[in-house]
Amino acid sequence: MGQATQWFFSENGYSFKHMQKCPERARLFLEYSASPDPNLLFLDQTLLQRVKVHKRGATSYFSVRAWRQNVRELQLKAMRNLKRTPSEENAQHIASEIVAAARLLTNGAAYDCVCPVPAGSSGKTNNFATIIAWYVARELNLPMYRALQGCTMAASAHKSTSSHPMQSRHFRSKLVDARVREKFCLLVDDVATTGVHFERCTAQLAKMGSPAVCVCWIA
Repeated sequence: MGQATQWFFSENGYSFKHMQKCPERARLFLEYSASPDPNLLFLDQTLLQRVKVHKRGATSYFSVRAWRQNVRELQLKAMRNLKRTPSEENAQHIASEIVAAARLLTNGAAYDCVCPVPAGSSGKTNNFATIIAWYVARELNLPMYRALQGCTMAASAHKSTSSHPMQSRHFRSKLVDARVREKFCLLVDDVATTGVHFERCTAQLAKMGSPAVCVCWIA
């Protein structure tokens, strides 16, 4: 096969590094464009589109989309696929919807920073919420702080990408970045199942005097 494939990240997405060194090879693909992710297309067309407020104890959080009951199982599978192999295009699309809602919720008032809800059972450093939050921060021209670290009591025994309520209730978080002290935070998640993650993350931020608006893509 010769030279190993090397990927690099650019503003326009992922590209073959060695294609730049071989214009003839690059020209083979000029007439083609990357197909949209069918999982995102399905979710975009079938998820209910509405900004809705939810409550978990004293914590309020907002969702941009909602599951559609008659195709919910298919939507859940599509969402798992997105999280399993995240792409820049998908993250940008979701981030843009979250940004639009976040601006609406504060009537244009500025946030100080963006924080992702950390991984629980998956144990990933850059979970899907963190990837989305990075693009949210870029669109809002704000810093993103990984201010919180999460885990579940079962995380060491089982790694998972699911958001099952039985796992969510075991979620714990702790503050690991003091730069959020007294900052107005936009707390971002991809999917909120029970609201436990938002509830426990905002409790940690409150210890630093940091109010937060909580926005997820789906709830």
